Amino acid sequence: MNLVIALAGPISALLGVWLGTTMTGRVQERALRQEQDRRTAEVKRTAYTGHLTALRAYIAYVTSHAPEISVIRDGGSRPRPAFSGRGHEVREALETSYTALQLVAAEQETVNQAHLVSRAARRIAVAAADRDPTLPDKLLVFWDLERGLVNQLRRELGQPLPLANAYDADATLP
Repeated sequence: MNLVIALAGPISALLGVWLGTTMTGRVQERALRQEQDRRTAEVKRTAYTGHLTALRAYIAYVTSHAPEISVIRDGGSRPRPAFSGRGHEVREALETSYTALQLVAAEQETVNQAHLVSRAARRIAVAAADRDPTLPDKLLVFWDLERGLVNQLRRELGQPLPLANAYDADATLP
């Protein structure tokens, strides 16, 4: 009986240490996972914000500096905008941010949406350079596509509430 009492104390102490260590390990693992998730979300948010900013800078540039844009027309391919100077920097920023988005996106739909919006932006550059009279309509389509991209980015970041369309064709201005 004395042997049981003599062993019960150290065994219960060892069980307590083991249980405490196990619980602490689990808490630390969970905290590490949460920190990694937070960092991942921040990296994604930075890449997504950078791409949206580059898109808007590109659109602002091509719509306000149309005479500085030339159009390359190859045989059977779509016309492409060509830039020099500041325009080249704006285009490079857009392409770089698109690549960054592709590297961090978790869903293929995010990449698809970003590609669609980037392609629309290039078409707007061509339309601006050609002084296309349908440019305002193309810009409305672009902003609708951009809003779709923003909603996809919000879904991927865990923000489920989609934003409404940026343009309402039936709305009247005051």
